[in-house]
Amino acid sequence: MPAAVAAGSKAPAKPATGAFSRNLIHLYLICLVAFVNSATYGFDGSLLSGINAMDQYLDYFHIESTGTMTSVVFSAYSLGFIVAAFPSGPFADRYGRRLGMAFGSAIIIVGAVIGSTSVHIAQFIVARFILGMGISFASAAAPSWVAEIAHPSYRGVITGTYNTFWYVGNIIATWTLYPCSYLDTQLSFRLPIALQCVFGVIVVCFVWFIPESPRWLINNGKAEEGLKVLVYYHGEGDPDSEIVREEYAEIL
Repeated sequence: MPAAVAAGSKAPAKPATGAFSRNLIHLYLICLVAFVNSATYGFDGSLLSGINAMDQYLDYFHIESTGTMTSVVFSAYSLGFIVAAFPSGPFADRYGRRLGMAFGSAIIIVGAVIGSTSVHIAQFIVARFILGMGISFASAAAPSWVAEIAHPSYRGVITGTYNTFWYVGNIIATWTLYPCSYLDTQLSFRLPIALQCVFGVIVVCFVWFIPESPRWLINNGKAEEGLKVLVYYHGEGDPDSEIVREEYAEIL
């Protein structure tokens, strides 16, 4: 007999209505807002590599596809990510997961606007640094929100889906770069960079229509509001649901 079973542990109870009840479908849909953050990360994962192969980009900024300046451009993003990694977690803990996603996405929009309108390589490097910071803030808040609001029985699937959206963004970037590479103008590299704004705008606009993480609410003096979220999405509207009682007690 496994030790966990011998100790009296048990797997999370699956909803009696199944994985596709009305409330759970609603939960899956609102998770798409957070998934966009992962797609943003994936989009940028392919973006610069593709742009760096474009002669239009290299000729405009008078750089080579390899070398010191190119290394600086690439590393600026990573540096921004690292710098923001320190405050991003505490920020999401203090102000909430939703605000963390919105703040990170707003920074991404700023970085994308500066990057797509850059006229000097120094300006583009600053844009990459800002983008890295934005991705860091969003990446700290979004997966936490997903894990904390997901139904326990399907948490693995939902958080796994969050990670797969990195590849969705990566694929979108690839198929954006491919046709743009045939343009003979600056749009060949400016347009893909500007499209990063779309991801950020989606999150900034829609994140306010999704509930805050129930765990964050309960741990920050809003226990009643957090309990309502658990009851609706995990208890099928039943305040006496066993799984809701267990989760609430666990959070407390």
